[in-house]
Amino acid sequence: MEILHMTSNEIANLNGLDLGTESSVYKYKYRDKEYVLKELDYYDKNKWDNKMRTLLSVDSNRDIIPDYFIKPEFFISSDYTIRYWASRYVNGINFNSLLNDKEVSFDVKKRYLKRIGYILKQMDYIRRNSLLSDFYIGDLHENNFIIDRSSRLLVCDIDSIKINGNRSSVGKYLNPFSLFSKAGTKKYKIDNSNNRIGDYIVDKNTDLYCYNIMVMNFLCGKCINDISIDNFYRYLNYLNVIGIDYEMVEMFNKLLSNEDNANPCYYIDSLTEDKLVRTRRFNL
Repeated sequence: MEILHMTSNEIANLNGLDLGTESSVYKYKYRDKEYVLKELDYYDKNKWDNKMRTLLSVDSNRDIIPDYFIKPEFFISSDYTIRYWASRYVNGINFNSLLNDKEVSFDVKKRYLKRIGYILKQMDYIRRNSLLSDFYIGDLHENNFIIDRSSRLLVCDIDSIKINGNRSSVGKYLNPFSLFSKAGTKKYKIDNSNNRIGDYIVDKNTDLYCYNIMVMNFLCGKCINDISIDNFYRYLNYLNVIGIDYEMVEMFNKLLSNEDNANPCYYIDSLTEDKLVRTRRFNL
C-alpha cells in the first residue's frame, strides 16, 4: 500500500471523529476523496506489528474479501514511523445507532440483523474455497457495522479481524468477563501467547457467539453478555414460554454448552413486534 508522509502539525490540524474507538480517528481529504485515518499504537511494538500484519494481509487479499468490508487504502507516516492507516470515509449511520433509533422501523432493524448472519455464512464459503482458511470478524458487535446512504450494511474496523494467522484483538464480547467465560465453556480457547493482544482464539464459534449475543441484545434491549448465568437460563425459559421460535432458543442455549454454535439468521423473520415487546418485559 502507498505510504504518505505528514508532519505532526498537519496531523494536529485534522478534524477528529468520535466513532467510539479507543484509537484517535480523523477525517482526511486526499486527491478529492474523503478518508478516515485511524491511529496505530506505535508505543506497543507487539500491537503495532500485529495491526500491520492484519492490514497488509487484507490488502494482499482484497480481491477475495467482499466489498462490504471497508478495506485499508494507504498508510500515513510521521516522524519516520507509520502511525495511521486510512480507509474510505462512509457517510452513513452506525448499526448500533440505527437499532436505538425509534424512528427506524422494526422490519428494517430485523433485516440488517439478519444480513449480518448472511455475511457470516458467506465468510464460511470463503474459508472453504480460498486460501483464507482463518478469515473471521473477531471483534463482532453492533458498533462495528455501518449503513451507508445507499442502505448497504458494511463491516468497519477491519484492523481487528482474524486473518492469515494474526492475533485477534480483545473483543467487546470476547473477554474474561464474558458470559461464556463465567460458565467456563471449553470450546472457547484461551490465547496464552500474548495477553496484551488477545485473550481468546478467534474462530467460527467465537464469531457465532458474538452474533447470537447481538440477536439476544436486540430481543431483551440490554447487553445479555453482562448478566449472570442463572439469569441467562431464566431468560431462555421465558423466551420459550412466550413463543419465540424453539430452534432459535436452542441456538442460544448452545452458547454455554460444548456443542458448536449455530447461526440463527434464518429464524429472525419469525420475530414480530408483539413478541419483541414481550421479550423486553422480562426483568434482567
